Amino acid sequence: MKQVCIEQSNLSLALSENDPLKCDMIPLTGAVECRDQVYYQIAQISQKLEDCKMITGTGLLEKCTQEVEIKILKGQLKQNQDSKSSNTIDCEDFKNVIAKEQCQFDLRLVGDQTQLKNALENQSSESCESISSTNLKQDCYDAVYFSRAKSQTNIEVCNNIVNSDMKDHCKATIGDFSDSSLFEKAIIEQSTKFCE
Repeated sequence: MKQVCIEQSNLSLALSENDPLKCDMIPLTGAVECRDQVYYQIAQISQKLEDCKMITGTGLLEKCTQEVEIKILKGQLKQNQDSKSSNTIDCEDFKNVIAKEQCQFDLRLVGDQTQLKNALENQSSESCESISSTNLKQDCYDAVYFSRAKSQTNIEVCNNIVNSDMKDHCKATIGDFSDSSLFEKAIIEQSTKFCE
């Protein structure tokens, strides 16, 4: 019991100080597991794959590599987004299969979001075509039709919207615009014929 307590205390000390040398006070396999945990923790903080490579246990090594590569990817995506940069990220550079797949998914998502933004800015449903996600593609078409209906104050354009809630909202919004413009015309011309 006392030995377990001492090992746990040394492990806690090694982890709190990020010092793998403190693990040497733990006997045999406990020291190896301790060092792996310390290097794992160091890698999570540093976000450097070199620190993961110090881990000897394959399961923890793979987990460390995956998590660090995904953090690196998220950092690169955020940096590109913040700087409006188009630096390319090569997913093939990632060693871990899950990190590589996450990279490919994230890049598709960023591309889809860019296409969606372009479609809305230009009210162009053609821009929706290159969106890879089927659901996002349909949302793109619906948003473009809603935007067109609003800018043209044309309630008929709302009928092109597939999402029933958005279609109803579009019709209500455009209907409100139409009603208010009719009301304004009635006041301006002091005539009630527009109120019918």
